[in-house]
Amino acid sequence: MALTNFGKLIPGTIDIPTDLTSFKQKEQVVWTGESWRTKGSFTPDYGDKNYFKHDPSYSIHYQRTMYDASNSTGLAIKGDAGNEHMGNYELYGDGRWMPASIFNGVGFEVYQESSAKHAVYLKYYALVFANRETGSYRFWGVDTGARGVSKGYRYIRVTSSSSVVSSIRGWGAAWLFQGVILHIANPGGTGSDISYMYIYNMRVGSKMSTIGGQYRYLPAGIRSYSHRDPRYGKNKIMNFTNPFP
Repeated sequence: MALTNFGKLIPGTIDIPTDLTSFKQKEQVVWTGESWRTKGSFTPDYGDKNYFKHDPSYSIHYQRTMYDASNSTGLAIKGDAGNEHMGNYELYGDGRWMPASIFNGVGFEVYQESSAKHAVYLKYYALVFANRETGSYRFWGVDTGARGVSKGYRYIRVTSSSSVVSSIRGWGAAWLFQGVILHIANPGGTGSDISYMYIYNMRVGSKMSTIGGQYRYLPAGIRSYSHRDPRYGKNKIMNFTNPFP
């Protein structure tokens, strides 16, 4: 019988809390890919159905691990704008493909380093789910409430106690969590400015049982989009890897 490293198992429930201090203490499991790409204009199917227009004057300054508490990691967006612009950036790539039925919220931190007139800020975001059988997608929109420049740190979250979580869990196991789409914007006006925004320290909540840490679980390993459904994985056997960063 092979030995199992129980230090690499996760508790039955990982919550996303309302306060940042508690959030930083939660176990952090790598559920998603860590690559970013632009996403064309769209309107989410669920949640806040704001129009995610894509007309950017931005670029990806760097993309690093999303699962780290330092603002020198994660995604950095550079804005170089005078007129009002907005754009969408989608997190994708190999992931663990968490079923919607165990989704328990998501949180991440944002640092906006500039107070300039045209500085970029996070206006909306969307949670992205792919169907394991059909390849179709669902987008749940979330309005951050921001409508202009506000230099500093922000804790962005869908808490485990939110009605959003219970609604998404009701979608069942066929819908798989892929990641998020960020809708970045900047105000217009005279002149132009260069600014940066950093998105990092992502944590995804999971709820496989309500018993908490009494029982622990090993989620499936990182795999490609084409193997998101374990029935079609290599030799139809699911791989398992360390779930922590």
